[in-house]
Amino acid sequence: INARMDGAQNRAGSSSDMRGRMQNIKEAIRQHAGLVKERFALALRQFEKLMARVESRIEKLKAAGVATASVEADLEAAKTANAEAKTDVQAVADFIVSVDETADRATVRTELQARIKEAQTSIRTAHQALQKVVKALIALTKESKPNVDASASVEAEATVETTNQ
Repeated sequence: INARMDGAQNRAGSSSDMRGRMQNIKEAIRQHAGLVKERFALALRQFEKLMARVESRIEKLKAAGVATASVEADLEAAKTANAEAKTDVQAVADFIVSVDETADRATVRTELQARIKEAQTSIRTAHQALQKVVKALIALTKESKPNVDASASVEAEATVETTNQ
């Protein structure tokens, strides 16, 4: 009889241990994924700030009479990629919240990894699109500025011509 009671107590203890481990797993997933989500959110905020600066530069160039249509098209593509990245990051956040104690650890881990990888890919795509915009803006800015070297060389040639005479 004592052996039965010990066995029942062990089973009761092991089920409470299992619940504790499940809650620990859930908490560990939320903590890890929360850190990942924070990194993603930081990247997206930086993209937003950079896009605002790019828009400001485009407006300045437009006011100076420079044709900015190609850079604006690239910026719209970057905004679309950024919106997709936001959606994927939100999907990670929503998944973290939806994890419950009854979920299988391996399944949760696999799904979380897939969602994180998808968010990473979309953030990388948004970053590349933003890099393309910045490079196009730099090229456009260089084209719109007068060539200082050409005027300096003309002056140097004029100086040379006057000394030769």
